[in-house]
Amino acid sequence: MREIPVRRFDVVQRELVKAFEERKSLTDQKVVSLSQELDDHIVTLQKLKQKSSCSNLVANKLQERC
Repeated sequence: MREIPVRRFDVVQRELVKAFEERKSLTDQKVVSLSQELDDHIVTLQKLKQKSSCSNLVANKLQERC
């Protein structure tokens, strides 16, 4: 169950990078929307990390992003 948020995080992150590369603007609506969605996923993963006392999967994914 915890892998789903991590997978979605990875998908949104790739979409954000692609959208920025295509649009070359941090203020483009698509880029902003994806960035906000990614922020939501970060918060979700942080909450999972706290609840699961640093579950290896979640902790590793968060550390990779820092």
